[in-house]
Amino acid sequence: TPNAIDPAWFDPARHSGAEVRRRLGWEGCTVVGFAGSFARWHRLDLLVRAFGRLAAEDASLRLLLIGDGLQREATESLVRELG
Repeated sequence: TPNAIDPAWFDPARHSGAEVRRRLGWEGCTVVGFAGSFARWHRLDLLVRAFGRLAAEDASLRLLLIGDGLQREATESLVRELG
């Protein structure tokens, strides 16, 4: 199907989130993530704005956005705007 994934890619026995956290320097942080298409209906603008408010109160929060699409540039601009 067009929206399917290979479950082996996401097998926690094969992949460790700890390695990604180490590479990014995010050990001990709480990570909020999104993986998908940057499409208008996913409302990533809402996620980014809500995250910005939470992160202002908790410096240990991190936002990880994975994907691409028509709204990527606008989302990246909003992330920069909100710091």
